[in-house]
Amino acid sequence: MSKLDIDPALFAQSGLDSGALTMLGAIVHRFEKPGEYRGTVRRGDDIENVFYLSVDPESPVAAADIDLARLAGSLPRQGDAADCCCPKPAETRFSVNPRGYALFRVSGGKGGYSVNMRRADPSEDTPVFNSTLLDDGQIFSARILRPGTYSVANTRGRGRAALTVGRPPKPFSGYRPPEPLRVVVTEGGFDPERMDLQPAQGLIFECRAPARIVIKPERTGEDRGGEERTGDERAERRRRPRAE
Repeated sequence: MSKLDIDPALFAQSGLDSGALTMLGAIVHRFEKPGEYRGTVRRGDDIENVFYLSVDPESPVAAADIDLARLAGSLPRQGDAADCCCPKPAETRFSVNPRGYALFRVSGGKGGYSVNMRRADPSEDTPVFNSTLLDDGQIFSARILRPGTYSVANTRGRGRAALTVGRPPKPFSGYRPPEPLRVVVTEGGFDPERMDLQPAQGLIFECRAPARIVIKPERTGEDRGGEERTGDERAERRRRPRAE
């Protein structure tokens, strides 16, 4: 029987940042101009790895799946001994059709990655895409696991919004999450400005203005009784002595 491995980092994450991707967020970018591109996977100012993307009209690939955690070599080791002894090197060359798109995601670990891409030609060092600043219809997809209230901000603009995530349904209820909520990011802010999500429902931000989207928890329902508490209230609760 195979063993199901769940990365504990998945449940330790509550906030999101489009400029520092974790397992709860991903970015979609279209490279419409054919050619060779050189990308760097970064965590903060540190370069973790280099990869190459060929945008080729003859490529049959409609979606290039680029796992930043695997490229950075930060994925947790699996329980299979063979995998631990002989780990497979991460693929560093990808291709995509210009009618398709590249998906930048994080499959495991704490994350915190960004991507910077430019033409592979050494004489052309102008950045083509930097995931810390989204624009031109680029997509940031997000998923919030914990119920509660959150603040949403565009740190490169004026946008501010409120987000609520509903409580999960009872087990065996047959519940299925609805389609992701689409949010448009403009210079004027977010549309809609209030986002009400059902449990496990996704968010899709379409960036039509310069944006770095940061989602922070305000109150989450982590208390065993279901009561929502702020981060300061949870810390105070942990400091209280237990009753004998």
